[in-house]
Amino acid sequence: MSEKISILSHVRKMFGSEVAALSRTDLKPGYFTHMLNVDDSNSTDFFDAFDDGTTCCAAVVNHRAAVAIENTSNIVGSPLCPMMQAEGLKAYLGVPIYMNGVVIGALEVMFREPKRWRQDDVDTLSKFARIAETFISAPRMEAAPKLRVVK
Repeated sequence: MSEKISILSHVRKMFGSEVAALSRTDLKPGYFTHMLNVDDSNSTDFFDAFDDGTTCCAAVVNHRAAVAIENTSNIVGSPLCPMMQAEGLKAYLGVPIYMNGVVIGALEVMFREPKRWRQDDVDTLSKFARIAETFISAPRMEAAPKLRVVK
């Protein structure tokens, strides 16, 4: 889990965003599990939210594509996250996270101010998503393998 936290911290710093998040659908059926980095520490907040299909992260998963919102104030009927509304966040960029070829979530950045997104932003966030996937799908080792000396 610490690798995801570190990635979120790097993503938030790279983009200069107020929030970086990794949202997953595969941890609790019917819910998105959100991991958030919101400050300069390497810490993360976790929460589960019911997947009602109308949020930004749900749009990424359902469309299996990046979702960019430059200003939530200007868009009627756009996917909106209750947390984004509550926190006054205006701009959103999310890219898919895959496990075994299936979209299981989104890597996301959010801003308090509107932001014009470029393809370069999508490409950069997608590169971080590929890194995060290696930790999600990496097999967990219970213990370090024993050293076996062959003579």
